[in-house]
Amino acid sequence: MSRLADVAQVAGVSVATASRVLNRGKHVERISDACKAKVIAAAKQVGYTANYHAQVMKRGLAQTIAVAMEISGPSEDRTPEALTCNPYFMNMIAGIETAAHKVGFATTLMGPTDQDLAIERVAEGIREKRFDGGVLLASVLTPDKTKLLTQAPDLPMVVVQPNVPTRLPVVDFDDAKGIELILEHLGQLGHQRIAWLGSLQHDGSVYQREQIFMQKTWDANMHGQSIRFDYPPFDTTNDPEEEIMSRAYDAMSQAIKKEKPQYTAVVCYNDATAVGCVRALQQHNIQIPTQMSVVGFDNTRAKFCSPPLTTIDHQFAQIGLTAGRQLLEMIQAGNKTFTAYQDQKTIIQPKLVTRQSTAPGS
Repeated sequence: MSRLADVAQVAGVSVATASRVLNRGKHVERISDACKAKVIAAAKQVGYTANYHAQVMKRGLAQTIAVAMEISGPSEDRTPEALTCNPYFMNMIAGIETAAHKVGFATTLMGPTDQDLAIERVAEGIREKRFDGGVLLASVLTPDKTKLLTQAPDLPMVVVQPNVPTRLPVVDFDDAKGIELILEHLGQLGHQRIAWLGSLQHDGSVYQREQIFMQKTWDANMHGQSIRFDYPPFDTTNDPEEEIMSRAYDAMSQAIKKEKPQYTAVVCYNDATAVGCVRALQQHNIQIPTQMSVVGFDNTRAKFCSPPLTTIDHQFAQIGLTAGRQLLEMIQAGNKTFTAYQDQKTIIQPKLVTRQSTAPGS
């Protein structure tokens, strides 16, 4: 078995330098990139692998952060599609992993069990020293399941888009600015009567975004109206995006059949909703964008729609990257308590992406 001394000899450096590079030791940032590359190449050449458990014992860190992903439904029915089909999770996780990888940390994913929420499992793992901290993807949590957030435990955790007040550090998204950008765009195109297509539910981000839309249309002297459908739960047994598209299609079709649309544009809760809206309009021979403009939200499926959707870029990866960096800052600060980070809030700004689904109103 190769030793650290073998690596040092091949690389032409001291054992201490080789150790700092391979174990990411103290002041490793002072070592040049060229020297680091030489040590890493030497380790591969002699087949040396650092002892992870020895590193953990020495540093007191697991060098692992956890990401809490909340989904509903029985755990035995969970399918890979329940997570991988959801761009909200996947893009944020990509950002978190990027932040962790840059400082040599691993990322692990934690879902719920039938007894415990994902965020409760992450908190327990931090207390057990299995994880050094956690990012809580909280926007899919209903208020009745957010007790841990309101308690704000003295643990290194960062919350992403919570639906309830919390003293834990938060990374959030400016939904109001996103709606404002959409309405400014549609207003510049001459649209004054605009419909909202979204959910019937009266809590969470879906309802909040609709309320922002109605307030912003009022402020802009526009006429707004709502078309709603029963939003599906994000559970373990279905593809929520496909179900959203189907329900949005049904709701939009029923609205068109009930009366000829007096509005000239539809703003949709998210891109999946917008895809269902587009399908319904096309089924009823309403041309997009010449007869009706359609706007999505999130910029996940928008460019694959026909026509490609104007939408708001939700900056999911940037949100994840920011949350990951903030968590790692907390961990690396080495504080015994994390109250200094309480009440911190970082707001990520939206970007309007214009494509072929919007045009001047008739």
